[in-house]
Amino acid sequence: MRGTPATVAQRSLFAHSVETMPRSHPPSTLAVRRSSTPHRSARPHGSSPARATALAARGVLALALLLGVAPSRAGERTLSEFWPELDVFVKLGEQTRLFLLGTVTRAAETGTSTEGTLGAHLDWFPAGLPSRLLEIAPGMEGRWSLWTRIGYQHINTWNSTTPSEDRAVLEATLRSEPLWRAIRIANRSRLDLRASGGETSWRYRNRSRIERTWTLRGADARTDALLSYLPAGMLAAATPYGMIEFFWDSRDAAWSRRYAQLGVEFELARDRTIDMFVARQDDLRLTGSKIHVGGVALTLRF
Repeated sequence: MRGTPATVAQRSLFAHSVETMPRSHPPSTLAVRRSSTPHRSARPHGSSPARATALAARGVLALALLLGVAPSRAGERTLSEFWPELDVFVKLGEQTRLFLLGTVTRAAETGTSTEGTLGAHLDWFPAGLPSRLLEIAPGMEGRWSLWTRIGYQHINTWNSTTPSEDRAVLEATLRSEPLWRAIRIANRSRLDLRASGGETSWRYRNRSRIERTWTLRGADARTDALLSYLPAGMLAAATPYGMIEFFWDSRDAAWSRRYAQLGVEFELARDRTIDMFVARQDDLRLTGSKIHVGGVALTLRF
């Protein structure tokens, strides 16, 4: 998680993108997001970790096939990139946390330069859904949670004459409790207020995500035997996920970009998460570019 140079899911100083999704209520120990994903309040049990691995492998293979067979438009460039990311979450209170973002990408925003992003954000977890929303959809009460984010990001470019960018970020995310077969879904709306080279613009982004968490430790004897060689608590759970994001740019007055990502988040020891993902970013303008991405995002929680 997301989440900046990249649509990407913005992912990190060392991208989504990313950013991860929070739990239905502020955790006692806050977790992440690329875009990041915090600890879940409940873990589904009784499902085979082998099945989780198989599903994740099939998803990655399916996306790889789609990336390989998609037709190219005239004048379109195709790039392949590696996007590392670092996300840090610090608990401030029962309903607030600090999110620090660092990413290094190439061609995520400008298509020509190496880009680094640094960001600081404040997350807030309201006690419940807005009353006006519950009037429209009363069935959401107790089954969905809301969290919001406000932040600032600075994007610097190298190897290019492209000016740096300063960006104010406003986000609101709706996330479900476990639904059918413990699957969760979420939808994030985000507004970027951008200033670069003396010009200002804005961009609306909408991202939908689906995920399912499998408990690895204690699920079956074979898995426990394999994990016994790792430190206690390492690889406690795995969360395969998929997400897609669309971008509306005020400069084009049109939907200008699409970003799709598949990955697996592994919970490590000491409130750490590692997210391994593949993604594709498409410029939807007439002579745009597409970027095939492989990435790793590390999340630290304090």
